[in-house]
Amino acid sequence: MTPSAPKPFYTINEVAQLADVKPHVLRYWETEFKGLSPEKNPAGQRIYRQRDLDVVLRIRDLLYAEKYTTEGARQRLEEDLARARRAQMPLELNLRESEMATGLVKAKRMVRALLDDLEKDLGDDFEPAAGQPVSAVAAPLPPQPEASTPMAQAEPATVAEEGDLLEGLTAGSLSAQEPPQA
Repeated sequence: MTPSAPKPFYTINEVAQLADVKPHVLRYWETEFKGLSPEKNPAGQRIYRQRDLDVVLRIRDLLYAEKYTTEGARQRLEEDLARARRAQMPLELNLRESEMATGLVKAKRMVRALLDDLEKDLGDDFEPAAGQPVSAVAAPLPPQPEASTPMAQAEPATVAEEGDLLEGLTAGSLSAQEPPQA
């Protein structure tokens, strides 16, 4: 007997009728074949999905039509399932790799555009690195008075320090005229 229209789930009696076997045979096959594991509803009744029905029909064909033993049918079913998984894997991997490559290309273009904009604004020598003096990266700072302040004798500010200074200026804690206190 074949199903007229696929359903989202089947009861054990429906599957037994479709496979032309008794329900106790289905329960036995569940213990012998890993590929057959229907879920149970809250009442404890087995719920067979279309995949489970396909496995039941394949087991029935292996045992009754092709005359496999239970052990032979188990091995053949595992081989069939493994072959089906291998056939699907390359497609999945290729899609994921393609999506990742597309995303990386887009990100690279965005970064390149940002770097081009920064080079236009800051000049051609824009290549900041951690600990590199700011004077090598940004436009020159306004001249500082030659007073004997600690700032006059200090090392040039680094990129990270300039960021802290700018944050302070925007927060209003420092004015543009006052040098930061060491």
